[in-house]
Amino acid sequence: MNLGLTKYHLYNYIHSGKYLVPLLLYASWLLIAYNVAPVELLEALGFTSLLNFFCMLIMGVSFINHESTMIEMSFLARLKKKQHLYQSKLIVLSIYSLGFTILGVTFPIFANVINGFSLLARPVLFVDVLGALLVLFLASLIGGFGGSLLSVLIGKGNITGLITGESIAIFIYILWALIAIFRGSILLEIPWLRWILWVFPPIHELARTMIEMEGFQLSSVWFYLLYALLYTGILAVTYVKVMMVKKVA
Repeated sequence: MNLGLTKYHLYNYIHSGKYLVPLLLYASWLLIAYNVAPVELLEALGFTSLLNFFCMLIMGVSFINHESTMIEMSFLARLKKKQHLYQSKLIVLSIYSLGFTILGVTFPIFANVINGFSLLARPVLFVDVLGALLVLFLASLIGGFGGSLLSVLIGKGNITGLITGESIAIFIYILWALIAIFRGSILLEIPWLRWILWVFPPIHELARTMIEMEGFQLSSVWFYLLYALLYTGILAVTYVKVMMVKKVA
């Protein structure tokens, strides 16, 4: 893997400032969610995982679109293995996902300490922290990788008519996120859609399981963790394959 490419994408996106909107949205949620005691930690973290997914979806889209085509072509001309360019972008999104995850899990712990251990409804266990890190990180990765893949599949300016291509793209991003977040509620109303909605990521299931737990239990969530891990891998491989065909072929 080309470490120089990873560093370039990482610092270039930081200097773009396009991460500020999702970061401010995330920070606002943390301040609101842990403002009133007592707080059920896993319930709050379950809702936080939904925001991890949504914020990283925004970052995945903006991250892929912010770099100029000319710069990307210059990288491709110098690389022996073209896939390294696209893999490095996924690594950068993984770093940002890890950052959101660590912030989301550690904030309530530090807030609890600052408030004299009176903020959270019960003591924090190591298994709670470890489980929350897994759930939030996978939710973040799916959002980031999904936003990247949707961005290259939908593109911009490819749809003519009364509605611009960019407007259609934004609508699809939002629709994809909403269905993933509210899939359980949708299936309660329209059960037959389960044969269609299985293609969406298990964000609702991960969050719901966390919210309903009194203490983290791997036996209750392992299937959705495995499902999310597989889904993340499919998104990553598909993104690289699509970009290899789109940019190199």
